[in-house]
Amino acid sequence: MGKIGLIIKREYITRVRKPAFIVMTLLGPLLFAAITVAPVLLSQFSDEVKTIAVVDTTHYFFSALKEKETEKIKFAYLPHELYANTKKNLDESEYYGILYIPIAANGTFKTVENGTTFESRKNLGLGVQSYIEDVLAEEIRTQKLQASDIDPALVKETETRVNITATMLDDTGKNEEKNSGLNTAIGFVLGFMVYIFTFLYGAMVMRGVIEEKTSRIVEIIMSSVKPFQLMMGKIIGVGLTGLTQFLIWIVLGTIISGVAQSMVMDKYAAKNVAEQMQPGSGKKMDAASADAADEKQEATNTINAISNLPVGRIMFAFVFYFIAGYLLYASFFAAIGGAVDSETDTQQFMLPITLPMVFSIVMIQFVLNNPDGPVAFWLSMIPFTSPIIMMVRIPFDPPMWQVALSMGILVVSFIGSTWLAGRIYRTGILMYGKKPTWRELGKWLFYKG
Repeated sequence: MGKIGLIIKREYITRVRKPAFIVMTLLGPLLFAAITVAPVLLSQFSDEVKTIAVVDTTHYFFSALKEKETEKIKFAYLPHELYANTKKNLDESEYYGILYIPIAANGTFKTVENGTTFESRKNLGLGVQSYIEDVLAEEIRTQKLQASDIDPALVKETETRVNITATMLDDTGKNEEKNSGLNTAIGFVLGFMVYIFTFLYGAMVMRGVIEEKTSRIVEIIMSSVKPFQLMMGKIIGVGLTGLTQFLIWIVLGTIISGVAQSMVMDKYAAKNVAEQMQPGSGKKMDAASADAADEKQEATNTINAISNLPVGRIMFAFVFYFIAGYLLYASFFAAIGGAVDSETDTQQFMLPITLPMVFSIVMIQFVLNNPDGPVAFWLSMIPFTSPIIMMVRIPFDPPMWQVALSMGILVVSFIGSTWLAGRIYRTGILMYGKKPTWRELGKWLFYKG
């Protein structure tokens, strides 16, 4: 094994044996799942059942509210003569609040639209307020249609939602179904992951170089290996550590996702069975069946779109751009680490390196809106932005010649950046007590030896 191989082995083994690496590798998917699922679970367990007293002076709306109540929102009729006393002793009552619907003046619903109030000792909450407003608005709409001798059911049937199935023609003229929403989500997630891992492990290389330089261990190492060999060994070793952690996360994430999906589907199926067994729910069953049919069709369309995704190309592209993007930026991070004496001195050099990555994240939305446009094309060719932008475009199946050209430019750029970073690294790694400037870094590039 060569000297670079020994350095790679040392960096890799040292880092994967650290307790922090083991803990984060095992807990990473769990923490991500907890962040994603916890808000939903907490919202289900923490929300109390709100019983709202309804003072309906119009006698039009209580029945509509009662039919639309949910597991968390219940409605109870409150006679107007009990309104004042209940309002005064609201804390001692069973009600969360009082919904007061004023009488419709002159046969119109202006007073209801603008004069309905909710009185409570607690905040109503935006979700509950929007829910009540929607129910009242729908009932007012129904009353207005009936007053005009228009059948509300007929109007309901005219409400139509159009689902466009996007397809792309391949070279043989065959249609391939696409899902823009799915492609957008995958592109954003993959691009953001490349950004996170590139920045995370690139900074890890920089900190490792600074630690060895400040502890003077590098002076001993440099007696046996060349600066370029040390830099490359450290970059590749940390990169393999990150790749190992990421692959483990994929396996654990897939397992956790499968278990969570199975639990959700079982719960959903049990809920449907329970609703269908309730007596006197024929109309609800029809609506539920229609909604279930729509959901089934949407799920079928999503599955078809996933089956048409170029999964092999996406995985290959992600691994390539993760590795190549990391190597490109890690060489610069290593050069900065070798040029400074402490992490606080890196601030003046970090902005030009991190700015292209931040710019790529900002431009993701523009690229997703037009993944085949000129902005997306050129950003996926520029090596400093291509690792993120091209990963955003990959789910949209860009032309192969663009992907190949982007990869080629990135490889050539990595070779050039490694050469430049090596020139800075070899001079700065043994220099102490002096804060370099950009001008001095430029001079280091032309030192001989």
